[in-house]
Amino acid sequence: MAKKYKSVALEVLHKSMVGLHEIGLLPDEKMRKFDLSCLKPGGVVKRKIGGEKPNKAE
Repeated sequence: MAKKYKSVALEVLHKSMVGLHEIGLLPDEKMRKFDLSCLKPGGVVKRKIGGEKPNKAE
């Protein structure tokens, strides 16, 4: 399932933040806040603390 963004601008911002999160420059808690801010309901990704790969919300 593709992520659904609230706007094109938020999509670009979110993708940038995902990149920072993947290399460890953005903590899990901040990434969750970006998920909630940028993604439409149903498109939010469940993130686990501890560096595990995220699971998509169903």
